[in-house]
Parts: sequence; C-alpha cells; structure tokens
Amino acid sequence: MKALNFLRGAKAKASFQSAADRRLRVMLGAQVVWLFLVFLIGFWWGNLLLDKSSQILALEGRLGLSRPDSLSQWQRTQRMIHWEGAFFGALVFGSTAVLFLLYWRDARRAKGIEAFFAAVTHELRTPLTSIRLQAESIADQLKDGSSQKSLVGRLLEDTFRLETQVERTLELARLEGGGPVYTQSLQLKPWMDRFLKNSDYSRFIRFDSEVEDFSIKADPVAMHVILKNLFENSIRHSGRENVLVKIQTVPLASASSKDEITLTLKDNGLAQDGLPKKLGILFNKGARSQGAGVGLYLVRTLMDRMEGNVEFVPTQDGFETRLTFRPGAIDGN
Repeated sequence: MKALNFLRGAKAKASFQSAADRRLRVMLGAQVVWLFLVFLIGFWWGNLLLDKSSQILALEGRLGLSRPDSLSQWQRTQRMIHWEGAFFGALVFGSTAVLFLLYWRDARRAKGIEAFFAAVTHELRTPLTSIRLQAESIADQLKDGSSQKSLVGRLLEDTFRLETQVERTLELARLEGGGPVYTQSLQLKPWMDRFLKNSDYSRFIRFDSEVEDFSIKADPVAMHVILKNLFENSIRHSGRENVLVKIQTVPLASASSKDEITLTLKDNGLAQDGLPKKLGILFNKGARSQGAGVGLYLVRTLMDRMEGNVEFVPTQDGFETRLTFRPGAIDGN
C-alpha cells in the first residue's frame, strides 16, 4: 500500500504538466475555431454588402442616373468595406492574442504554484512520519497517567491530523491534475475488517461493522482516502468525544438497482445547523466548520472516478454517507 501511495504521489507531479498542456491545447483550439468563425462571418457580410452595392449600381444605370457618380460611390463602398474589414480583423486578432497570452501566463503561474505546493506537501510526509514514530516510541516508555504521557498523546494526535491533511492535499493535487484511479474487484468484508484493524482511527472512534461479503469494483488506495476522510469528518464535526460509526451494507433487494452495492457509514454526531445544501463541492463547508472543505469533495470525486455514487445525508441523530459501487467479479469471473 505504501508503494502504491508513493507511485501515485510521483505520478501526481507529472499529471500537472499533462493536465496544464491539455487545457492549453483546448484553449488554443477554441480560440482558433472562434477566430475562424468570426472571419467567416465577416467575409460573408463583406461579400453581401459588395453584392448589394453592385445591384444598386445596376439599378441606377437602368434608371438613367449618372453612371460616373454611381461608379465612384461603388468604389468608395468597396474601399470602406476593405479597410473596415481589415481593421475589424486586426482588432479581433489582436484582442484574441492578448487574451491568449494572459491566459498562458496565468496558466504557467498556476502550474508552477501547484507543482511547488505538491512538492512541498510531498516532502512533509517523511518528517511527519518520523515524528510520529518517535513520539510513539516515547509514549511506550512513559508510565500511564503521567503528564508527559498526556503531552506525548497530544503530540501524536496533532501529528496524525497533520499527516491526514498532507495526504488529503496530495490527493486533491493528484485529482485536480488529472490523476487516474485503478479499479479492481475488491472483497468488501475482508478488506474492511483489515482496514479497521490496522486503522489509527480506532483510538478515536468505536466501529460497529455489519459489512457483508460483497465484491465491488473499487480502487483500494481510493477506498483508503474515502474512509479516512469520512472518519476524519466524524471526529471533527460530530460534536462528541466518544464517536460511534456504524458501517453496513444495504441488501441488494432493498437497493435502488440490483447492479449496485451500497455501503452506508453513519456516526452518532449532533445535529448541525448551517450545513451547505449540497455537500461535496470543493471548499464548500458549513458556517461552523473548521475544515477546508476538501474532504467530502475528495470522497465525491473518487466515487465518480470509480463510476460509483455518493450521498451525504445529515440527520438529527448523526451524519450518514451512502457509497454506491458497481459489483465486482466473483471467483475471478
């Protein structure tokens, strides 16, 4: 799992370049198409005006009007159309070029900031892991109930939160840079049991797992990110010291579709006012939230990338999340 995380972190840096280049190519293509359409419409209008001027000249000749005056007027009309068309074309081309240069400059600046931010965040992982391991070693050597033990415990909690925030930031950078997910058939119950057993969240959350042994299509690393963000959300926003999270699968008979498997996670948090109408939008958070508005966005984005669905349902007796997956292969089929 660590190897997969490292590989995905390395690919996140490369994805910035490819995603930015794709956006630049799309922008350039759209500008070329727009210029072509503008010049095509201008050419059509110019030809239309010239054609109408020729018809007027012919009608004046039939009516016996002074032909030299009519010919002079037609020539003036031609010059006017040519000069105004050239000025209009130069103006459109120049303004388009300025807009494209401004976009290109801002894109390069944003790409540099994103790459720098991702690199710095990635470099924070190693020292944070070292600090946590050393703090755990110190905590094991201290007596229970001592003030030093309490301080080290607080250090471990803060380090754990920092590690979570770093991982969340890296995953956000990877997804925004166009990073993919790699789905495979995953046996839900053994995977969930193993995750909960090895999870550091067991120090903060009591789990009540009633997960059945379904096979789902999912990315194991993405599943780690999804569950960590949901558990972090319960710890941060439940308003309780003793957080209980109930995890269960919805039977297929009661699911909206027999081709879907739904996993629900519900905590025992207090009812919260001021929650956004639609959770899971980037940087969208409640009025009392202390988070950055990233965690639930990652959950929604990763579920979409795995061709699944997610629903966030705030209730009076907790916060419920419904994760819907496509069924995976059974016995390799």
